[in-house]
Amino acid sequence: MKEIYMDIHSHIIPGVDDGSKSMEQSIKMMDQSYDQGIRVIIATPHFGVVNYDYDLGYAKAALRELKLETEKRHPDLKIFMGNEIYYTQGIAEDLLAGKAKSLAGTAYVLVEFNTGVEADMISRAIDEFNLNGYKPIIAHAERYECLEGSEAAVRELIDRGAYIQLNCRSILGGRNPGAGRKKRKTGFSLEDRAKWCRKLLEADLVHFIASDCHDEGNRAPIFKDAVSTMLRWIGEEKTLQIVNRNIISLIRNEAID
Repeated sequence: MKEIYMDIHSHIIPGVDDGSKSMEQSIKMMDQSYDQGIRVIIATPHFGVVNYDYDLGYAKAALRELKLETEKRHPDLKIFMGNEIYYTQGIAEDLLAGKAKSLAGTAYVLVEFNTGVEADMISRAIDEFNLNGYKPIIAHAERYECLEGSEAAVRELIDRGAYIQLNCRSILGGRNPGAGRKKRKTGFSLEDRAKWCRKLLEADLVHFIASDCHDEGNRAPIFKDAVSTMLRWIGEEKTLQIVNRNIISLIRNEAID
């Protein structure tokens, strides 16, 4: 399978959230992304109550500077703007007002929740975004305790109008080549989380994978190993649908089956 990927969840813009802290660090992350075969990045700084100090103007300026560096080093790598939106009731109004950004200017939005969120809250969020013309992608869906181990619960969210994104590190059981690892204090172990990712993939309940990178070390932009693992688990055709066709549909703002 051709190793050209698109990353829809990346904290690569410097100085805007808990991701990259400097342009130098962002450039390292960009180089790593490129080495991983990533040719399209949607930058998704946190937006909402988890990032009160978010400054859209500053984020846009920092992204412009990063794009200039990207053009010098990797002219075939494209970076677009987005947000990882922490859901609170009414936050779709910030999208409509232009304060928060959808993914690359499309109708697709990346949405996160507290890991202890109840399923009813996720359902309400899906309804709110859909009613306002947006298509919600549930960020790192493997993390939410209300969904853990329940394919039926995940399928219900998809039937309601959501899309599911898994983190590459979760597919690998938390492994990140060349970096340390942190052990979870509660809930699924990292190994259990990988098994849960596999079940979701095998059940055709996943639309996207992403790096969710925050730095060049423990949360670096890894992709290749996750794709290799997926190829073993679900084969080339299903893997290609997730890492290629669905992303192309997103960028074109087209429907995803």
